[in-house]
Amino acid sequence: IRLKMLGLIKIAKGSQRSLTSAARQSFSQARSLNSNYSKFLIVGAGNAGVTVASNLLSLTKTTPYDIRVVDPNTAVVYEPGIDLVAAQLQTPEEIKASIYETLNSNIKIHNGRVTEFKPESNLAVVNDRVFEYDYLILATGVVPAFDKIKGLEDALSDPESGVVSTYNLDYAERTKVAFENFVRGNAIFYNSAFESRNFQSAINLALLFESDIRQNRGNSIRDISTLEYVSPFGTFLPLAKNSLELRKIFEGRGISTDFGLTLTGIDKKKKNAVFVNNANNKKVTKKYDLLYVSPPTKLDPSVSGCKELTNKDGNLDINPRTLTHNKYKNVFAVGHCTKTPEIYSQKALLQQCLTVSGNVSLREKGKQDKQVTYEGESELVIFSGKNQCLSIDITDPSLEGVNDPSAVEYYNQVHLGHHKFFKLQIKGHWFGSTWFRKPNFEA
Repeated sequence: IRLKMLGLIKIAKGSQRSLTSAARQSFSQARSLNSNYSKFLIVGAGNAGVTVASNLLSLTKTTPYDIRVVDPNTAVVYEPGIDLVAAQLQTPEEIKASIYETLNSNIKIHNGRVTEFKPESNLAVVNDRVFEYDYLILATGVVPAFDKIKGLEDALSDPESGVVSTYNLDYAERTKVAFENFVRGNAIFYNSAFESRNFQSAINLALLFESDIRQNRGNSIRDISTLEYVSPFGTFLPLAKNSLELRKIFEGRGISTDFGLTLTGIDKKKKNAVFVNNANNKKVTKKYDLLYVSPPTKLDPSVSGCKELTNKDGNLDINPRTLTHNKYKNVFAVGHCTKTPEIYSQKALLQQCLTVSGNVSLREKGKQDKQVTYEGESELVIFSGKNQCLSIDITDPSLEGVNDPSAVEYYNQVHLGHHKFFKLQIKGHWFGSTWFRKPNFEA
């Protein structure tokens, strides 16, 4: 009797396991039919958002439509190419494409803006819909902090102000026209340094603008024009040797520098740029005929307004190495919104997207004891001379080296970079340091 009873108990337990498994499967199937549910919800379709979406599709076990990307825009713009449009080295058509034509058809795309995050419930409100997710990946980027520079936003909207930027493609096209129309005078290139979205923009455009004047308008026009690079940071870079190299390049090109000044206001009528000296807090006013501004930035309001996602400093509360939220372990972040590293690049973007994809993959396999870490890999690419680029690795300042300017790197940046991005990177075929080979996250 006892043996029979044990047998019945075993059968009952087996049936319970079967029913539990069946119930789970039914629940999963029912959930997948919910049009507002996605396993992965990616907010932001900038370079980081579309790259991490493609990586998840390529590197994790997903079924069709497991991934949803939400963004109010329908175009994808290759970010490093924006500066090159202003410098007439690329065209808008080369660096811009429809998101519907670039992303894999198995990735759902929703055109809308997130108005509220509810991470405690795995929900995000988008206009009049509420999306449910298992994993939330924030790729919201940053927005210009126009409030930090009085008169900047108004000046950028006025073609007669002489104030330009390359914060987005529209601004870049206006900058191109302003560069073409410049005859002579004072041209100032302001870099908000670590607060800017792209640290190298003002540096590169000062160099490219100087080359354009000298090559296309002659030395006489160049000699009666003053070019100046201004930044609140104390030198070019947080790398001593490469800062010295950049100083030599700027001096050789006759571009003056003024460090330790923060731009606080613009008077477009008088064409005055107002700065504050960081050392003594005194006001410094500079006259300009052309003023290029790489503006300071801040988190997108949808993120900064969510106290559950941010820390006391107003930044995303994430682990900078795993890119996982410190409280909500199913929330990750990639791109500019991470505010890491201080100097961002496409190299940093690729490594961050692989880090997030790797940690999601390990979690899906039940291997939470393993983690993929982002080690701050990044680089700067400087257009140092005619048809030459200087590539500066800034991953570890203690291992700083100085590379020679390269024509190959110039060709890669101007002629290959955007093709690699659209044809390989956001198709899930390009993984940075491993090239076409998929990384092994369990190694």
